[in-house]
Amino acid sequence: MLCSEIKSIEKSIQLSEKQCDEQCRKWREIGISAPEDGCWPWPRLVNLHRNLLNDYYDWFLTTEHPSAPSSFRQPRTTKTMLGRMWTHGVDIVLHILSSRLPDTKEFMVHLIYFSYHLFGLLYETVRTFEVTWLEFLGHLGRYRTIVEDDDSAERMRWKEISEMWYCKLLDKSPFCGRLYSWLGILAKGYSLQQLYCFSRSLTSAEPFKPARILAQRLLTSKPASSRTIDIEFLKIHEMLFLQKLNARDFDTTRKSYQRSLKSLIQQMPDCKEWGVYMAIINIAGLFDYGSATSPLQVAFQSHTKQASRNTFFASCNTEASNCTPPANGSIPAMGAVPFGHQVNLSCPSFSLATFFAFSTLSTFLKGKGHPNSLPHIHCFLVFLLCCAAIPNADLLMNSAPWGDISCFLNQLANQKPPQSALAASLFRHDRPPLPEEYLMRGQVWNERYFPGNWFSTDLREEDRFLELCSTQQSREMQIMCLGYQISSVSVTSELGLG
Repeated sequence: MLCSEIKSIEKSIQLSEKQCDEQCRKWREIGISAPEDGCWPWPRLVNLHRNLLNDYYDWFLTTEHPSAPSSFRQPRTTKTMLGRMWTHGVDIVLHILSSRLPDTKEFMVHLIYFSYHLFGLLYETVRTFEVTWLEFLGHLGRYRTIVEDDDSAERMRWKEISEMWYCKLLDKSPFCGRLYSWLGILAKGYSLQQLYCFSRSLTSAEPFKPARILAQRLLTSKPASSRTIDIEFLKIHEMLFLQKLNARDFDTTRKSYQRSLKSLIQQMPDCKEWGVYMAIINIAGLFDYGSATSPLQVAFQSHTKQASRNTFFASCNTEASNCTPPANGSIPAMGAVPFGHQVNLSCPSFSLATFFAFSTLSTFLKGKGHPNSLPHIHCFLVFLLCCAAIPNADLLMNSAPWGDISCFLNQLANQKPPQSALAASLFRHDRPPLPEEYLMRGQVWNERYFPGNWFSTDLREEDRFLELCSTQQSREMQIMCLGYQISSVSVTSELGLG
């Protein structure tokens, strides 16, 4: 009985799809010119797509029934149907309608609301494809921001709704670079945040290569930010990204930027998050923004494939007995110690990217331990610990500002006894993830760093970025423990990181 009903629904889908595609093809060919009879087809076009979406809704509900034949639930079949549902039922027609705004606003809003409600029902009832419904809901919210481009309040509301769905999806697929690109598109008007998202997309464990085009478009356009420090930071990355490597211009811009940074670290209320953005972008510069030919990218991908997390970071969850502090309680001086066989990382763009990233890190390290500087430092210490696991990244490691790192850690140790930081592992069960850990996860360089269940807490999105007293204490202890881990690796190379 169900088998014949499903086949009947499939025939209806084929017929509806054919009608929708014919109408969409017709109006794409006509372009923006008015039809001869002066009657636009928007009501009929929207109704056709509503009918198609209803047919797909019936198909997914029916095939999920326990008594439905399993042949209809084969992965290849369901994947094809999901793709067809979005492409033929939503995406093509919304592209056509959006190209004719504002005349089509009423019809576009109607179809978006209808689709949003339908996918919301599927998200609640057909949980097998939860990840797909989350992405579709995020896309619909993003389309809604296009409709409300002239209403900043409504646009912001739908931007937040779309971000909510994408962030739910990121909790399930943190390595998917495509999702960070969608968040970058939503961040229109916030240039630094956009570049952060596109950089994160390109250096994800599953990179999204089209993000290079988005990043290039952003860097070659007029910055949306009016802050001088943001403009200078973007200018430097434009030079690195496009390899416009005029040493004099680069150095002049860098010095001006770092002078501004030094004075603003203690003043900017959003400096914690802003510092993480800069850390991720600077690290992306070391990877040549995810280029397939980047030696560092190749080195991490190759090493990650060969190592399980247990061998990759055997020490990250060890107790204090495995990383006992020195007798004098201070961090050993970290020098330029060989970390393995060298890959050729000496090309001009990499050298400048390395110099800029580490000189920026030094500026944060010299910020006298101000709370605003700690998230940036935390990100880079994680990166350096991950680099220590790569047997051919010694040129990069030797370029790090170890003297400044040692001074900073010893200054922090004077405020908090090292033993207290080493009394627990990096990932203690008595603390939730730090805000910057959410902002740096999913990257190719930290793919094996976080335990698999580390982000499985039920914290709401808005609670993840609260800065409490305990947050600051946890961050300081985390940085201390990372310092000892890196120090132990550089001095003894016996922590199982290679």
